[in-house]
Amino acid sequence: MRVACLLLLGLVPLVGCVTPAVSRAHVEPEPIASRLEPFPAWESEAQEEGAPSSPPLVAAPLEESPASELGLMLARRAAVYVGLKSLRKVTKEVSDDCSGFARLVFHAQGIELFQDGFLPGENGVAAIYRRARTVGALHEREPRPGDLVFFHDTYDRNRNGRHDDALTHIGVVESVDPDGTVTFIHRYGLGVSRSRLNVSAPHAHASSDGHVINDYLRRATRKDRTSLLAGELFSGYASPELL
Repeated sequence: MRVACLLLLGLVPLVGCVTPAVSRAHVEPEPIASRLEPFPAWESEAQEEGAPSSPPLVAAPLEESPASELGLMLARRAAVYVGLKSLRKVTKEVSDDCSGFARLVFHAQGIELFQDGFLPGENGVAAIYRRARTVGALHEREPRPGDLVFFHDTYDRNRNGRHDDALTHIGVVESVDPDGTVTFIHRYGLGVSRSRLNVSAPHAHASSDGHVINDYLRRATRKDRTSLLAGELFSGYASPELL
């Protein structure tokens, strides 16, 4: 975030995680319809299937960076889609992957993440990252609800068997715990879900008391025995106010 990402059930490498690369010099994205259903019909279906309820939104512990109203609205919008198996149930106007999910969430607040189009070889995540860098929205400080979060090497995008794939996944920050553990929402694997990230302890799956602080975003396969955590694949955040 999407856009798409993780290994399915830890056995199959991620596929379709990002919008495919394009070969033209510059490509303008297809516009999203101006109106989307604010409360999709599938919302009750996701709840019946046991989708977790949205936890309270907690601002990052920096007094100088309280959660913004825009950020809270984006986080709440992202939470509506948790449990959704495919973005096609909402609209066919975004790609059913992690970048498509981020685009869908931000479009609800009138923000087009693909407004700068695509450069040759770019996927959706890279196009959003480039936009964020251009407007000065990128940062690595404590995040706030509604921030975008970027990851690298969540799957072998170039299929060369190496961990050298920049900007392969994106999500939307939902909340930040007092210990710095970030809950983010993203489209991957079997659908839209929540995962956790803690950049202060990037190599730890769980804290000393047993609470998960970093979920696995890349699991070992027969060809690649390395499993990697969200903290190990973290690439940065972007503030929505500047996008």
